Amino acid sequence: MDFSDNSEFPIDLERLIPDAIAQALSDEDSHSLLMWLKNKLPEYTDPAVKQEIPPDMYQPLAAHLGLAIWNALPLPGNNFRPRPLSFPGRNEPCLCGSGRKYKHCCAGVPKGPPLDTLDIWPLVLEQLPPSQRRRALDQHKVPPDSLITAALDCTDEQRYDEVLELLEPLFAGSLRKPRPVVAMGLQLLCDAYDELGQAKNKMVLLARISAEAPASPLRAGALQRLTSIHLDREDTVEARQAFERAMRDAPDDPSLSCLEIQLLAAEERWEQAQLRAHFWLRRLQRSDFTREEIEPIIEFLEGAKEDPKTALEKFLGPKEDLSADIQELLKWIEIVIRRPLPSYRAVGEADVTGEDRNQDLAQHLQDMGVPKQEVLEALNDLEEQSSGLTEGGDTGPDSDGDLASQDDAGQILQPPKALRVLEQDWHALAGLTKPFGTADLPMDDWQGWEPGAAQRWQEFLAHHPEAGDSLDIIDDLITAILAYPEGMSATLVFRGALPLLQRADAIIQQAVEGRESAHLSWLCLENRPVLRCLVRLFQITAYSLEDEDESERLFSWLLSLNPRDNHGMRVEAMNLYLRRGQNEAAVNLAQRFPDDLLVEIRYGLVLALYRLNGARSAQQAAEAAISEFPLVAKYLIRSSVSRPWISPYGVEHGGKDQAWIYRETMREQWK
Repeated sequence: MDFSDNSEFPIDLERLIPDAIAQALSDEDSHSLLMWLKNKLPEYTDPAVKQEIPPDMYQPLAAHLGLAIWNALPLPGNNFRPRPLSFPGRNEPCLCGSGRKYKHCCAGVPKGPPLDTLDIWPLVLEQLPPSQRRRALDQHKVPPDSLITAALDCTDEQRYDEVLELLEPLFAGSLRKPRPVVAMGLQLLCDAYDELGQAKNKMVLLARISAEAPASPLRAGALQRLTSIHLDREDTVEARQAFERAMRDAPDDPSLSCLEIQLLAAEERWEQAQLRAHFWLRRLQRSDFTREEIEPIIEFLEGAKEDPKTALEKFLGPKEDLSADIQELLKWIEIVIRRPLPSYRAVGEADVTGEDRNQDLAQHLQDMGVPKQEVLEALNDLEEQSSGLTEGGDTGPDSDGDLASQDDAGQILQPPKALRVLEQDWHALAGLTKPFGTADLPMDDWQGWEPGAAQRWQEFLAHHPEAGDSLDIIDDLITAILAYPEGMSATLVFRGALPLLQRADAIIQQAVEGRESAHLSWLCLENRPVLRCLVRLFQITAYSLEDEDESERLFSWLLSLNPRDNHGMRVEAMNLYLRRGQNEAAVNLAQRFPDDLLVEIRYGLVLALYRLNGARSAQQAAEAAISEFPLVAKYLIRSSVSRPWISPYGVEHGGKDQAWIYRETMREQWK
């Protein structure tokens, strides 16, 4: 409630009421509150009228305000319910303590605005200590209307973690009889998930609501949200199914009109979009909505009935303007992904070692665009390993140190001979270097998208569709898409990167099929395009498609192919295992990396052990985790933590940024 709109009342209620609530909650004593108000009220008086208020006016004002606040206040000591007091009757003693009858004393003094418990609750939540706040939320003591008001305030102030704390309990129980107001809570909660990068939690919630809730504004809202998500992914089939269910649930919802025009546009059914715009205009003009309530929608539909494409650009913003060069690449990808899979061979590293091989390998890697220094370092490491000089060593992202046990026998995926010649020609023409280490992009600035520059390498692709058979070239093309100057849009993800990476996945699976254990060491630079393709596919699957089952397949396979896990797939694995309650799998994973310095592994082991066998079994792991990352434990305990500054260059080991990120990602599992 906005208490500032009381211009005729001489007290600044916007400042007074929160302070009075804090005072009342400190001891839950009505007399103490009235005395506090009597003493403090002059401090909250509007300076413009302070001189006009007689001193004896403050006592009755304090009494009236105190009683109004007290009677609306949910008290923790009364199971979060008010303990109201009655106003005196006209002939009863006045509550100000003057001894006069109420009708002859304070009855004529302004009482201030009426207060309701629904309005007071958001302010109470701000003042409650964490334990009481958690109890009120978990026991569903806070009315949904008040929760949503509080969540709106948090959203305005970008306190998204508090939005989750407030609204997630609304959806924790049965969804069989959802109140209409909860539908608004869903939108706020989904927006907060988006801001915090918790797409998985959002999708789980939307899927659960669409499956469990009855036909209602809540389910319709979830289905509308799913429709938009599928449209963003350019999946018009799933979008159509979700939209039609939403239409059945809420056929008169004006927002569905805009969504339907978007869907028809994605399906390129422009004439139908015009017809449906006419239909919705007539329908909304006969509805109970006023013109003012749906003015933006009416304006959009009036434009869409004439020119839906222009109306959508105006309503949603300009459609993505892809250059002719990137569109040519997308067309080429559509063609090559239909080609039969090439026959790669998984051969043992030991079968292709030796001085001559190292010289050939060095030249080949430099032709691939691998930086010369990285080639020399990798060959040196190979030579040391082959002579038995290394035992353990560095466990950084570009080493193969003894971070996890594995077979020593590694393999290399060799392409057909014809592809090797093609790859050399490609690298000489494209001039695209490989990313350094586990980075996404090369360190140098590739000029391949500059005007005129793309024509040369695109002509090469047009003349050689078999380039789509090469894992090395696919790796380069994904890097090129990532380096596109206009950024990584949904179109480039779902029409460009994803189909190429799915083809790479199929090629790799075919190459290692029948092998009980295939190991593609990251140390071997020839394997890096292979592993990088799988990592990139995982990233799209996990964060764009939000497909947990396929994500689990990919990170499990990557951990099997490259057991020393240079890309940190074990972090994704640990977090997913804990979210799914697969605690034994989480313990087994942590035991593969006993000296790991990743916070997710250290604290994940603690949580998994605690769930399986209680606090005593987790004590040693907890002591080690807290010793290495003390801030994480502190941040997990707090009900809210301010977002620290996060460097674009990475997090500080043991720092506030690292602790905050872990808290935001996994605190729900620790509750």
